[in-house]
Amino acid sequence: MDKMSPSNLIKAQMDSYATGEEKIARYILEHYEEIIHINIGDISKDIDVSESSIVRFTKKLGYSGFRDFKYVCAQDVSENRVSHYDELEIESTDYANVMHNFFLNHISNIQNNLKQLNTKTLSEVAELIDANDNLYIVGAYLSGNLAQNLYYRLRLLYKNVFLIDSFTSSILEQSWLGEGDLVIAISQSGETDDVITFVHEAKKKGAHIISFTTSMNSSLYKMGDYQIIPVSNYSNRETKYIDTESIMKLIFDSLYIYLLMKKEKQDGNDKQTIVTVK
Repeated sequence: MDKMSPSNLIKAQMDSYATGEEKIARYILEHYEEIIHINIGDISKDIDVSESSIVRFTKKLGYSGFRDFKYVCAQDVSENRVSHYDELEIESTDYANVMHNFFLNHISNIQNNLKQLNTKTLSEVAELIDANDNLYIVGAYLSGNLAQNLYYRLRLLYKNVFLIDSFTSSILEQSWLGEGDLVIAISQSGETDDVITFVHEAKKKGAHIISFTTSMNSSLYKMGDYQIIPVSNYSNRETKYIDTESIMKLIFDSLYIYLLMKKEKQDGNDKQTIVTVK
């Protein structure tokens, strides 16, 4: 699906909201499945914000107004019947209980991402990786683990793949960047200094940027020529990042499998051509 559901659109921008907007966002997420039956006046009284602020909030999300927003929410709930919950429902410190709830929520989130991720963009990204001569994979700190994982996989398929996971390597690789090179930049927050610095320089040199982040309002998202934004059921930052990190890894693994199959098919065709010529 190319367009995010209202709930995931709200979550993707959660870090950027002002206090009043955050109150509106959290109220909607907490009452998502019944929002169609709630009028704007009741919301205004419940969370002490003006009705005009609620209308502005829905317009900021891209809807014509609160009524339009409510109907899209109702359609989403009707089509998917997905449970929208923010945190793990944990009533004890029992590990088995924590594991059970976390696994169930994670399965739900994988299914949610399958519906929400822009497969057209991901297909274009796969073809760009396969066609590009120089590929730079950028990630630092926790996102550095994701960058390393993708680097080691793609290094098995292509020669000119470079890993940028520290300030030192960033300085060295910047001098080699050229117009048309491809940069895959990974940052959960979209504001990691080392990543943003490298991407900024890459943009100036004419490189194409593929952004992997969880925030649509981040610097990295805005600098990307292609943006991939996984979503999470969680609002807690730490838990959300654990969730979206695993989604990103699944995306990277699927890209690798596709490119591996494509390369094996191409190698098979090349061998067939050689045999035919002989």
